[in-house]
Amino acid sequence: MYNRQTSTSKRELELVKLDKISKDKYFSELRGLGITTYKDYLQSQYWKDLKLKMWSKKIPKECFCCGSKSNLDIHHRKYRAKSIDMNTNDLVYLCRDCHTIVHNNHKEDKTITINQATKRLRRKNRKNILIENFK
Repeated sequence: MYNRQTSTSKRELELVKLDKISKDKYFSELRGLGITTYKDYLQSQYWKDLKLKMWSKKIPKECFCCGSKSNLDIHHRKYRAKSIDMNTNDLVYLCRDCHTIVHNNHKEDKTITINQATKRLRRKNRKNILIENFK
């Protein structure tokens, strides 16, 4: 008998495994540039250049999840191998609160990827905004 819940769980686990492999490959490439820790990465010229490129894009500077325009961070939705080419497609702005929530949700539930945690928070926040507008 087909069990949709089991299939979804298996699919989510497959996505998490792929996400971890991509993240490992991503940081493997960075190690090739002499970046060995996440702290090194955040202080690297590579990350500074990527952030500058993101900030210079002509897109709204607001939180992807809640729409806030203050205390914005740049967040990777996915860590992709071969992303050393300064690709900003997987980067979004998150306010500090949403950024913390996304990473905490991902740490608490290892069956979801960072991207899924980001999308879930966005849906939840957008739904709450709609409810508030109709009160």
